Amino acid sequence: MQQTFKALPLSLAVSALLIYMLLAARYEDLLRPLAIMFSISLAPIGAGLGLWAIGSTFNLFSRLGMILLMALVAKNAILLVDFTDIPCANEAWTGLRPSWRRARPGFAQY
Repeated sequence: MQQTFKALPLSLAVSALLIYMLLAARYEDLLRPLAIMFSISLAPIGAGLGLWAIGSTFNLFSRLGMILLMALVAKNAILLVDFTDIPCANEAWTGLRPSWRRARPGFAQY
């Protein structure tokens, strides 16, 4: 059991490095994977604060819930990064400007 816990930090570091490399290859950028990895690292903090607030222990079910929470946060972060890339890659959003100017004449100065 002790040997398993000794290898845990190294395996977590290697897995985080591999995930970062995979995301960097996916987005062809070094900054976007950092945003995703940062959001994943905030999930255990929130889960730990939630467990502390209700006075619960860190048992098997809370560990499984934390893994599920981290997976959902990662999926949400990837979707948000993909959604923010759409207006940059797709120039069809420029067609919305004339309709916006007709709808709101007071904001036509942008």
